[in-house]
Amino acid sequence: MHKLDAIDRKLLLELDKNSRSADTWLAKRIGRSREAVRYRIKQLQDKGVIRNFVTIVDLSQFGYQAYSLYATVRGKTEERDKFYNHLKKQHNIFWFAVSEGAWDVGMYILARSNKDFLQQKISLLSKYRHLILNKEISVLADLRIYPQKYLLPSDAEPVILFNQLSSEKIDQTDFKVLGGLLKNARSNLVELARTTALSIDVIRGRMKKMEKKKIILKYSIDLNHMALGLQYFKVFINFDNPTSAQESRFLQYCKERKEIISFARVAASWDAEIGVIVDSFQKFNEFIRTIKDEFSDLIIDTEAATVSEEYLLKDILQFG
Repeated sequence: MHKLDAIDRKLLLELDKNSRSADTWLAKRIGRSREAVRYRIKQLQDKGVIRNFVTIVDLSQFGYQAYSLYATVRGKTEERDKFYNHLKKQHNIFWFAVSEGAWDVGMYILARSNKDFLQQKISLLSKYRHLILNKEISVLADLRIYPQKYLLPSDAEPVILFNQLSSEKIDQTDFKVLGGLLKNARSNLVELARTTALSIDVIRGRMKKMEKKKIILKYSIDLNHMALGLQYFKVFINFDNPTSAQESRFLQYCKERKEIISFARVAASWDAEIGVIVDSFQKFNEFIRTIKDEFSDLIIDTEAATVSEEYLLKDILQFG
């Protein structure tokens, strides 16, 4: 377990806001030299705290809808691992997790239509359907990703994905730029030019265009919570027919609570799911008691799963 000091926390929060920030800018923000910034970033990577620098792309801008699929899985560890490794290789899955509790495995899948999703589901699961005891499928109405407030307080707004389907058109040059940024959002323009065979001016212009069109929403980091000794939970919530005022109050609560890193509205047997980061199971129980007390008029019940492995898959542009 790597213990963060105050400078590490400041640095990680700045990288969470914008992982493409220049070393000189980061140095000013954390009160250290540019060399110290580079050293700390490398140390955090070597310790496995920073897994990757990620580009958050809203693929609903290209007409893709997101679906969630959670399943309970039986079988021996070796066979289950083969199933999980099979899922990790799929280009249409952009988030994947192994867990214990309400579900054993969860994923977010991209598709252009319900028919397209059903075909993909059959293709994904057919070889391993004998392992699946139960599954729950839903459509994501939207997905909010909050700043990593457990590091330090932040009033930054969440990014919202899949809020509205669109039909933006991008060409092969855009795809090349996006592909490079998805592999490493912190790649500088010279590195991107080398890997894409495009000029720096073209890359800079395409990035600005995709940021303006809200195709690229944010440059951030993929943090390994377990390397920090933290625990990650997915909480599935049933609401009691919330009014718009109640829903707004709950969303404001999610924005303010340092433990909450994500919120998704779904059309499933539950109404919403939140991602929660805490340092112990006891803290998680305290969190659940608090949120149930705070929203006793709104929350009917909750289920939870402890996430033991999480993957943000980077090859989604090879899909579709």
